[in-house]
Amino acid sequence: MTFKIKDIILGLIIAVIFVMFLAYGTKLVYEEPDYSNYCDEKIRPQPIEKVITQEECESEGGTWNNDWCDYYAECNKEYEKVNENYRRNMFLISLIIGVIVIVISALFIEIGSIYGGLMLGSLFFIVYGTGGYWQYMNDWLRFIILGVALCILIYLGYRISKK
Repeated sequence: MTFKIKDIILGLIIAVIFVMFLAYGTKLVYEEPDYSNYCDEKIRPQPIEKVITQEECESEGGTWNNDWCDYYAECNKEYEKVNENYRRNMFLISLIIGVIVIVISALFIEIGSIYGGLMLGSLFFIVYGTGGYWQYMNDWLRFIILGVALCILIYLGYRISKK
């Protein structure tokens, strides 16, 4: 199997457009939480020159945090909870779609620039979804996900080389 430079470039173009297609398509169907829906932009921390007590802070809706008033603590907690759920779901969506497209591309598409582009685009989409949820995962989950991905890719590499 020989690759020409045009096949490589076409594969890269397909990969970039495919990942953009998946990312924007997913956002059309599943919207990302908007921070301003949880934390009112009108609420601003007190200026530094104003000395505020813990009682004043809490009476104004803030949370006292090591000698300073955090007006965003409660809304941040709500937003982070919703954002973590969104990131987890995006991770699962990107993983499922990405793996399906990689398997279909590897097993059923014969044209190198097309299956290579779709596989690379799927990899980018998986990285996109995983990157958003990575901070919330524990080390065991990260290890397991990477191990499963490695096994699938080795299997697909073996299958492709047999063609």
